[in-house]
Amino acid sequence: MLNRVFKYYLFFSTILFVLFYSYVSDEFVVLYIYNFIQYFIIVLFYFFRIENSENSMNPKNLRIEVSIISFLFIGLNNAISYYYNKDFFIFSNEDALTYDYLAVNINNSSESFIETMDRLGFGKLGYDDYGQILLVSFVYKIWASNLMLNIYYLFLAIFGCRYLYLLCLNFMSNKYAYFSSLLFYTSSYMLFYNSSGLKESQMLFFIILSFYHFYVFLRTNQIKSLVFSFLFLFFLMFFRPAISFIIFASMVIGYLKIKNINSLIVVILSVVFVSILFLNNYVQEQQQIYLSNDYDQIIETNKNEGMIKGGVGFTILVNSASSLIGHFPTIVPDSEPALKSMYSGALIIKNFLSLFYLIAIYFIIKFRYWILLPVLFYPLIESASLVYLFEALELRKSLPHYPLIYILIFWCLYILEQNKTSLLFNELKNKYFNLYLGFSTLLIIYWNLR
Repeated sequence: MLNRVFKYYLFFSTILFVLFYSYVSDEFVVLYIYNFIQYFIIVLFYFFRIENSENSMNPKNLRIEVSIISFLFIGLNNAISYYYNKDFFIFSNEDALTYDYLAVNINNSSESFIETMDRLGFGKLGYDDYGQILLVSFVYKIWASNLMLNIYYLFLAIFGCRYLYLLCLNFMSNKYAYFSSLLFYTSSYMLFYNSSGLKESQMLFFIILSFYHFYVFLRTNQIKSLVFSFLFLFFLMFFRPAISFIIFASMVIGYLKIKNINSLIVVILSVVFVSILFLNNYVQEQQQIYLSNDYDQIIETNKNEGMIKGGVGFTILVNSASSLIGHFPTIVPDSEPALKSMYSGALIIKNFLSLFYLIAIYFIIKFRYWILLPVLFYPLIESASLVYLFEALELRKSLPHYPLIYILIFWCLYILEQNKTSLLFNELKNKYFNLYLGFSTLLIIYWNLR
């Protein structure tokens, strides 16, 4: 089945890139051709890899392959950035430049971190950015360049792919665990973020490690593994605190269901959790921003920011679709979404594979695969919150739960492979998958012509 997915991916993606070439302005022809070459090289590598023996699909080879592909395209992404912008921030100047500016000044200052932030006019910056500022300042002690941060992110990818692979082994065979990790860490959007000065690469590393140690705890009952899991959630607080709370809630709910804890204990723990949650200052601030305001005010704010197009109902529908089967790839680069086109290659296959994410949700609920509940709850809860805030179309906001979606997709493929003789598998293979591919391709075409 996986081989067939790759064939469709190569065929339809090539057609899409050829189809939209005439829409590319002269300014961005180089970027467009580069995006196509990157996609083509990586998909050919997938074909090469799937034909090899499963014995070669081990953590060592995975790290080698991810390191080679990452090194190559992080370097090329930076070359493209310099060609267009004469810098190495990969079309993501706003936040990356802020982190760079603060890190350089913190390292050159004899004042404390807080004093330097106040002096530079960033004293009111939320602590959800403190983690990245401190990280960049630490990395810049070696070499004060965004390229040094990219080297650090390269090492994160090499270690992160291993832990994602080991996490996947809790639910699927070696082959599917291998490709789940390989496709995620060699995706065009991960290559983009590993080439940038943004904080998503570090966040994803903490998220993967937290889930990895949580499942080690479920398997072994070792308290130290649970401590490590929560420790990485604590670190995550200094990058995007809301995610820590969502993951913690997903783990608690999943654990209670997996262990069949009785209802009274569930209620008591839920009350304790909710009390802690609502006493937290950060959560109170977010409630003030999002929940205390009239929803009409939230809608008006998003309209002013251009987040609502074609009416509220249509925007909610598009955001919901993006959460379930997207994000939709912006294939043609332009001055506004130039960086978005750099995601396009991997987002196409993500769209094609999302059918299996939907089936995985059905399988988990229908056949009570409760062991996957923590993995399932996190993307569902975060996606719902992003739809509510009209932010589900922003890949940067959704990317933190992408590794979990990849786990669910490849777990579903594994389950279907284990039941080849079933009527459901044959219908998926010969009928529904073809229909979904056609539907998904039409959606991508519409999205780029809108």
